[in-house]
Amino acid sequence: MRDYDERFDRLRESLAERVDAAVLSDALAYLSFREWGLALEALCDQLLEHAVVISQRECELIEELRSAMGIPKERLAFVRELVAR
Repeated sequence: MRDYDERFDRLRESLAERVDAAVLSDALAYLSFREWGLALEALCDQLLEHAVVISQRECELIEELRSAMGIPKERLAFVRELVAR
């Protein structure tokens, strides 16, 4: 799914200055196995664990990925709480 890869690349680039490279790498390691859902969940878990504040656009990108993958909305509902206010 090329579209997923492109979206993950945009998300990674956007978060790169605020999230440790090792954290991003660990969370997104699932991408090399085409496990997009696991990669997204792992990334979101790491954002929560490290209390990373995200932009509205980053949240929308996460939501787009979640929806496209069919991950239930409630599973990643906590992501909205990470958006800068």
